[in-house]
Amino acid sequence: MKLNAHVVIAGGRGFLGRNLAADLVCRGASVAVLSRTREADFPAEQYIWDGQHQGPWTGAFASDRPVHLVNLAGERVDKRNTAQNIAELTDSRVRTTRTLAEATAKGSKLATWIQSSTTAIFSDAGETELTESSPIPTGEQALPEMTGVAAAWEKAFTQAQVNAKHRYILRTSLVMHPDAPLLGPLNLLANTGLGGKLGHGKQWFSWIGMEDWLHVIRCLLRLEAPEIPDGIVHATAPNPLRNEEVMTALRSLAGMPGVPTGSLIPTVGAAVMGTNARVILTGRKATSTVLRDAGFEFKELDFAATVGR
Repeated sequence: MKLNAHVVIAGGRGFLGRNLAADLVCRGASVAVLSRTREADFPAEQYIWDGQHQGPWTGAFASDRPVHLVNLAGERVDKRNTAQNIAELTDSRVRTTRTLAEATAKGSKLATWIQSSTTAIFSDAGETELTESSPIPTGEQALPEMTGVAAAWEKAFTQAQVNAKHRYILRTSLVMHPDAPLLGPLNLLANTGLGGKLGHGKQWFSWIGMEDWLHVIRCLLRLEAPEIPDGIVHATAPNPLRNEEVMTALRSLAGMPGVPTGSLIPTVGAAVMGTNARVILTGRKATSTVLRDAGFEFKELDFAATVGR
């Protein structure tokens, strides 16, 4: 069945955006992506923008179908933990959100605006069970590259004049798929026998399979059931894992034994690769009461099957 929807994806050429664009196009939706460069043979219409200034790219919102916006735009998070990088991560997300709000303020009301965020807004939360109603950490508990970036991102959305009938803040956990970017360094450790566990191994790993994440998006766009109420939504599976469980699954897929890695190797490796080891050494036990109460049914609950297919 052809979906009666026109979906604009800001940041539509990243890992999540390109999977979302392909999924919606295959289902008959009209899709336009906003990106900084054009890619040959991309499955959706492309508009060039810089995330700061108004321009011809605003034509992406012109359609005779109901128009939806999914804002995924922002610098990649896998950068070294420096003040400059944190500022760039924050500014890129705040600026693009404000630019999109300005572009859509005077036109017809959007059917839906989905504002991307992350469960990393809770920083390193230990054993605390985190749902949509959990408080955001403050003070020393709020890591600047996690809570600092995500809280500013969400604030830019809530303070903007969002011209949309339905509005969501979608806090996405780690989206798992055989091609997921995070699996690269984790599989490297598993394949070399260093994937026993990372750090103490007890940190929580909240995740969601790609197919389930795409289903969440379609539900928020009201293209599929169940209908999910406006507000904050956690895109995360109901069964978070311990880090040591994740590494056990990856070692099993690789057919390798593993020794405990501690925090030194991930930290040094992250420095060499120009990324941030806290991404894998911190953890959050996040789940979604909103999806549960709406009757959302997850299809990908087996982590090994999700990443190994």
